[in-house]
Amino acid sequence: MKIGVFDSGVGGLSILKELYEMSPSNSFYYFSDSRFAPYGNKEEEFIFERCQFITEVFISLEIKHIVIACNTATAWCIDRLRKTYSDITFFGVEPYINIINKSDDYKNKKGVSLVTDLMNNSKRYQDLKDRLDPNGYITSIPLKNLAYDIESHYFQKPNFGPIVEKNLKDKFDLFRDCSYIILGCTHYPIVKLHIEKYLSLPCISPCENVADYVLKGSGLNRDNSSKKRTLIKFFDSSRDDDWQSLSSEQLILF
Repeated sequence: MKIGVFDSGVGGLSILKELYEMSPSNSFYYFSDSRFAPYGNKEEEFIFERCQFITEVFISLEIKHIVIACNTATAWCIDRLRKTYSDITFFGVEPYINIINKSDDYKNKKGVSLVTDLMNNSKRYQDLKDRLDPNGYITSIPLKNLAYDIESHYFQKPNFGPIVEKNLKDKFDLFRDCSYIILGCTHYPIVKLHIEKYLSLPCISPCENVADYVLKGSGLNRDNSSKKRTLIKFFDSSRDDDWQSLSSEQLILF
């Protein structure tokens, strides 16, 4: 089966990584809209126009299952996309707020949700928090530049430690009474280990749960024992190249 995955840049690779590891025999197409990365500081209508454009690209490739591997684009655009393209199955990604209701390790404990500015201001995200965290255990902290910094340095294979510290040091005191961190942008799992090291707190990523949800919603089962390994089709909007066939190793899937 063909599955399309897109994000404003490399952040969605955190979702693609899980999908590929769970079901490597499927055909994955990844659209990195890096020319306009990150979406977290763009206007809602502009993001929707980009989502429409990418959806049309996937439709031209006969792809019927599309993963919006971006928290911001999910929050602002997934409902409109579902209404516009009723014959396409869209999957989104949201911060794993529900962990506080599913795991005793986090129940009734204070935590932080790291998000982008636009995500934090979206009605969908606020409704999600109100529904799943009515007692307000989770504090949202928007980060203006972390997604951009990850995007800018990803292919340079940097030490992300100093980049994480630069983005979090002025907010360090906000984490003192917290027991965990929820990663509310798909760029953030790329630096998950660095965040955990700097703040000495566990980070919760939704990526594995999202990938499992996508496979089930597409009528697929995990087949990570399969010896068949397909190449990933990769497109970068900041370049003039056509679709590239890459192995998972070439995509530097951290």
